[in-house]
Amino acid sequence: AANIWYGAMRIPLAAIDSRPPKEGNTFRINLFRCQGQAPDRKLIVWQPTMSDTFHVPEHFGLLKLVEPRSERRR
Repeated sequence: AANIWYGAMRIPLAAIDSRPPKEGNTFRINLFRCQGQAPDRKLIVWQPTMSDTFHVPEHFGLLKLVEPRSERRR
């Protein structure tokens, strides 16, 4: 377990979408981690962009809104 790390963040929905939240809405998203200084910097990415830049949204993953567990039908 020493090689595992977890993270959590909160992003206001209004900062990324003007639509009211609705189950099924999707967003392009990618997560990156940079560690250290150049030239030995290490990079970790959730969805590789296959490019020298991180700014390639067509290669990002999809984040899909779903109902909270407490509101899902059983």
